Order: sequence, then C-alpha cells, then structure tokens
Amino acid sequence: MVKIILNKNEIDLFKEMAVLACVGGHSQIVNGEKRAETLLSHNLIGQAGSIALNILAFESREKGVQFYKDSRDIANANPHKGDGGQDIIDTNIDIKTSMVRNKVKNQNPITYILPVRPKEFKENWTYVSATIFEDNMKDNEVIVDVWGWAKSEDLEYTTKPFDGVYGRINKDLRPFPLPDIWPSHLKPFIKKPEFLTF
Repeated sequence: MVKIILNKNEIDLFKEMAVLACVGGHSQIVNGEKRAETLLSHNLIGQAGSIALNILAFESREKGVQFYKDSRDIANANPHKGDGGQDIIDTNIDIKTSMVRNKVKNQNPITYILPVRPKEFKENWTYVSATIFEDNMKDNEVIVDVWGWAKSEDLEYTTKPFDGVYGRINKDLRPFPLPDIWPSHLKPFIKKPEFLTF
C-alpha cells in the first residue's frame, strides 16, 4: 500500500474537477434521486483517487498533477461521454476509490474489494484500488491509501458485496510499481520503483 497525502492546492483542483464531472450526471454507483443527491460526493472521492494515482505514478509531483489536469480537461470537453475510465492520460488505467465510513465499525480496508462493474469492465485494462478514511478527507489535507493493482484477467465475477461486479480483494492485489504499459511519450516521466514509499 502506498499513502499519498494531497495538499490544499491539489484538493482545490480535484474539487473543481469533481464539480465539472457532475455536469454529465453519470454514476455507476447509485440511481434515481439518490444518485442526484450523492453524485458530487462520489465524484469527490473518485477525483481524489485519480489525482493521487497520477502523483504516485510520475517522478515529479508537479508533472503528475499536470497529467491529471490534462486528462480531466479532455473529459470535461465532453462531459456527457465521461472519461471512459481512463485515469492516467493515454493509458488503460482506471482507479477505483472507496470511502471508509466512520459509522461502520471494524472496517479494515485490506479486506475491501476492488470493484469493477460490468459496464466498466474492459479487457486488457489495469485497475487500481484506493481507499480514503472519512476522517482523512479534510479541507487542507486528504490522505489516499492506494492498495495495489490488478489486470482485467485477475478479476473474478462476484455478487458480494455489490450486486454483481468483477473484483479482487485488496490484500490479493499486485504491488506497485504499475506494469510497464506506458506509451513512449510518458515513459521519461514515470517514477522509478525505488522512490515509491510503502
């Protein structure tokens, strides 16, 4: 597991992007009126995970933030289409971020499942799992725990804890670094494995 601590500027950025992501009004998590009420909350959690993943992946923190912004600018240009699950620009990498709620006792995120819903599942993709404790989602600091990754073929179809997802338990995920699936124009900026803090 890699812990990424987001600062105030990064928080302001992902909050802005979460609001823009609401324009399309699309969520795989909930439907109907409940979806409308909670869409921003889900987008905030998702965007926090996305910017954290970019910071984790790239050698320069500034470059990671810029690549995150570049990827969101593309998605925001066509908000009703969304980002297609692409959380790092020009790659088949999708991060799934879950909130660990205070009201549920005895939660251990290592037993959480990396959930990929059937509509989101794609062959030859890399899926990353992250969690955020509710207490760690603050205005001036957000702590994102990025657990590991799985290839599409690593995921198994299950009906628990959701109503049918492809998934893998966090403790069984592959460790970082991410696989060498980078396009040539991104390779010079990838973080070297020895700089990952576990």
